[in-house]
Amino acid sequence: MREISMTQSLIYKSSYFLWKIKGKVKELLKINKLLTKEKLFLVSGILILMGWMSFILIIVFYPNILNF
Repeated sequence: MREISMTQSLIYKSSYFLWKIKGKVKELLKINKLLTKEKLFLVSGILILMGWMSFILIIVFYPNILNF
């Protein structure tokens, strides 16, 4: 019985955490907040870093794709 309540509490806590993150992401993605200079630089920097990380991961895990 205790295992069930622990699992339920873990599910509840994780769903609440994801719900809070979803609210923060929705707030960040509003157009008028995105167009301020600091947020625009932050978002573009994050997107550039994500692109480079995906490029590096492609090179590491699929080296035959690029044929260097």
